[in-house]
Amino acid sequence: MPQSLRASKSATIFEAVKTLPIYQKAEIIMFYSSFDGETETDKIIKDVLKSGKTAAMAAIKDKEKKEMGAFKITSLNFYADTVMGIKQPKLENEAEISKSEIDLFFIPGIVFDLDCFRIGYGGGFFDKYLKGIPQGKTAGLCYDFQIIDRVPREVFDAQLGVIISEKRILQENLTIKAIS
Repeated sequence: MPQSLRASKSATIFEAVKTLPIYQKAEIIMFYSSFDGETETDKIIKDVLKSGKTAAMAAIKDKEKKEMGAFKITSLNFYADTVMGIKQPKLENEAEISKSEIDLFFIPGIVFDLDCFRIGYGGGFFDKYLKGIPQGKTAGLCYDFQIIDRVPREVFDAQLGVIISEKRILQENLTIKAIS
C-alpha cells in the first residue's frame, strides 16, 4: 500500500479512535511503534501528548524470555533502540509504567478476525504481556483488508475488546459503528 494511502487510512482510523469512550476517558495509553506498513500511530500519540495524558510505548525488555514492558514517552523522538527491526525507547532512559496503571492498550497485528482475535508476528510478546488485562482495555488498529472471518487460535491468544479499521469498529463479532 502506498504511503499516502496508509496515511489517509490511518487518519480515518484515528478519527474513529477519538469517538471511543475508552479513549476519551483514558489517562495512560500504551502504543506500539508502527512497523512495516502497520496502521500509523503517530497522530494518536501526538493527540495524547498534547492533551496532557500519559503515552507509553511497548518495548521488548528480554527477547529470549519474551518479556515486554510499557515505557513512558514524552515526544515522538523517543526512538533510540531497534529490537527485531522495531524502533523502541532506550529502556534505561525511560520510566516503565506498570500494566495495571494503563487504561488503554493499542495492539498491532497482521490479521484480525470478527471475534477480535489477532495474529501478530509470531513472537507471542503481546499475548504474554496482555495476560490478566481485561479485554475491554484493549484495541487493535488495522486496515479493513486485514480483517477476516476467523484466525487460527491458541489457548494463550488474547482476545481484544475492539478492532478499529478505516471502515468499521468491531466488538466481538458485531460491527458497533460503520465509518463512511
